Amino acid sequence: MIGVTGATGFIGKHLMNALGDSAIPINMRDDDKDIMNLLMENNIKIIIHLANPTPSINQDDVGKKGIELGERIVDIADSIGEIYFILISSIRVYPNGFETFDKNTPLEPIDEYGRGKVAVENIIKKSKHRVLGLRVSSVMGIDLDGTPRGLIGTFVNQSMKYGELKVMGDGSAKKDLIHVSDLIQLLLILVEQKSPKSDLFLPVGGGKSWTVLEIANYISKETNSEISFIEPAIYELSNSVNINDICELSGWSPIWTIENMILESVGGLE
Repeated sequence: MIGVTGATGFIGKHLMNALGDSAIPINMRDDDKDIMNLLMENNIKIIIHLANPTPSINQDDVGKKGIELGERIVDIADSIGEIYFILISSIRVYPNGFETFDKNTPLEPIDEYGRGKVAVENIIKKSKHRVLGLRVSSVMGIDLDGTPRGLIGTFVNQSMKYGELKVMGDGSAKKDLIHVSDLIQLLLILVEQKSPKSDLFLPVGGGKSWTVLEIANYISKETNSEISFIEPAIYELSNSVNINDICELSGWSPIWTIENMILESVGGLE
């Protein structure tokens, strides 16, 4: 059986649907003993660790809470034996200033969310458990309640409510976007494969990046909306992701284009 933390989140809900009866949700609000019993009773040998606070204005809380969740799940796993962790990390572990992120890009997070992700990677890496860490780019798609998510979802919602897209800064920051269904397909492949012989941490994305302004322009044309510019974000990560290593490891490749992500989100709100 496969345990999933963060099973009620955007990615988690899609993952639980895809895994069906082979997955057990791990509620990190339960006490440690109950979680330990759940893992033992269901003979869980793989944990996909999704649980993490969403990035917010209170950056300190985001980093600390993410670390606390990582420490707890590792401590619980320690008490029952060796677990194979598939960790959903983030490209926010990387710094600005690199044209493309790959497995050799140094870890220099620009915010507390990214620093929390690095800390959780290290917690699992230093434990007795095996880990494959996926440093995932921005995840797009439609939530199970029909709400478009991610940057595209934000822009589409703005266009429908206000007839205007608000672009932070000049819109020149590049964004690699991955559709939630592509990420789920990767996870389904990985749980069927043997775990790597040694711990691995690899970037994962859609394989193509657009600037924020290019994304906004496309959506504005589809929705007949205006574009305005506001103050830049404090923590703005510009990125492209080299996905060659994860593709070679898994045999996976993303299917969704950014154009189709936009069209799905626009159509989902009509």
